[in-house]
Amino acid sequence: NRTMLTATVGTIPGEVVDALQKLDAAGATPVIVGQGTTVLGVIGVADTVRASAPAALKTLAARGIKHLVMVTGDSKAVAQAVGAKLGLAPEDIRAELLPEDKVRVVEELRGRGVVAFVGDGVNDAGALATAQVGVAMGAAGTDVAIETADVALLSDDLERLTVAHKIAQTANRIIRQNLIFAVGIMLLM
Repeated sequence: NRTMLTATVGTIPGEVVDALQKLDAAGATPVIVGQGTTVLGVIGVADTVRASAPAALKTLAARGIKHLVMVTGDSKAVAQAVGAKLGLAPEDIRAELLPEDKVRVVEELRGRGVVAFVGDGVNDAGALATAQVGVAMGAAGTDVAIETADVALLSDDLERLTVAHKIAQTANRIIRQNLIFAVGIMLLM
């Protein structure tokens, strides 16, 4: 990464900086390959945004989720590129975060209301535990993420998150109805 390269060679060569900027703009995480103090090349590694992800986020917003935030350890440029594909505003994208930074962001968001955090990795465990609702993406999730989360989805498809949200809303409505009915009966008696 850039930090290790700078610590090893001091100043990053111009052609390497250009390659890193192109990869950042494309939404790819750069991996710098070298031997000693010589840079041999730069490789871009990128996650693809699942086709269902933008629609799933729009569905959640339409169902009343007020604030969607992307929290990631990726570089700012990569996070902004991915966030744009997801339809997120730049101010709702938090990047270059360590696990403890993710926890801090969740704590900050909890000050504004109920927070659900969706994650799948070891680096997400603290944030999953800190959120009022932690959701692990089960198929790709690490054991620690699944163990820490309140809910584990057995799919990597974010559409499953919208299904889980709808089930939770229905369950809450039924619980409220039952409580109102029970209290009404007790008052009547």
